[in-house]
Amino acid sequence: MAKLNEKKAAGIKKKQFIEAIVESMRKAVVYGSDINKRIIEDQYKQERSRLGKFQLSVILEDFKIARKKQVPLCQDTGVPIFYVKLGSEVRLDFDLNKALAEAVRGATEKIPLRRNVAHPIWKWNTHDNTGLGFPYIFFDYFRGDYIELLYYPKGGGTENMSKLKMFNSVATLDEVKQFIIETAAEFMGKCCAPYTLGVGVGGSSDICMNLAKKATIRDAGVRNKDPKIAAIEKELENKINSLGIGPMGLGGKKSLLAVNIEVAGVHPSVYPVGITNNCWPGRKGRVRFYQNGKIKHY
Repeated sequence: MAKLNEKKAAGIKKKQFIEAIVESMRKAVVYGSDINKRIIEDQYKQERSRLGKFQLSVILEDFKIARKKQVPLCQDTGVPIFYVKLGSEVRLDFDLNKALAEAVRGATEKIPLRRNVAHPIWKWNTHDNTGLGFPYIFFDYFRGDYIELLYYPKGGGTENMSKLKMFNSVATLDEVKQFIIETAAEFMGKCCAPYTLGVGVGGSSDICMNLAKKATIRDAGVRNKDPKIAAIEKELENKINSLGIGPMGLGGKKSLLAVNIEVAGVHPSVYPVGITNNCWPGRKGRVRFYQNGKIKHY
């Protein structure tokens, strides 16, 4: 009888779900990426530019203060975007979209998050980071007994430094590489360098921009699984760093944390390339909910 009751009690509960999402959002905006922090610490040791070294020291101090005072790393806490992987064996007794909206409202008050969601034309604010399509949710499905959510707060500076180009289908790889390098030079430090440059190639105009965004989520230092694309990532990273843009665009040895590229199949007559980035904090929060009630933060 006890086992029967335990089985009945198991499952993903709405209250625990919302609490875990809020905590994941809090960790993302307060702690940022430990991997990015370690890379920036190494860049600080190697930097020879006085201004570049100073900017990196300010970034590292920001990490320290945010963690000590438990406040967001940046005043721009972005807009709420979630990537959801939903297992086939997961059964929810609540509306996932509504629960995520409730979590965002709660996080906006408790952390707090800046109220960033506004109407694109009339500019009135929703005041709680929900509504007008937010939180924006991408769904993916697989065979499994858990649901995994990745919270990705994208700030205004990184979004403004985005670009799409529809190449002629016969464009060469060298032309695409040059476009990426020239775009990085145009961005300068306006996306809070050192940053992760995300590139999406293929699909369609909207697909390649989403690929570029997904590319920025991949941890710096983790190369594309295709060795040929991984080699292009490394080549572009070296060439862009050699421009001397430096931390926050004030000159220095390193402008990037990484160049990450993702690709998708494409219609033979088009060649879309999208570019975006993720600023130095590398904010993201990942949490997994198992059907048996277990919760795991990443």
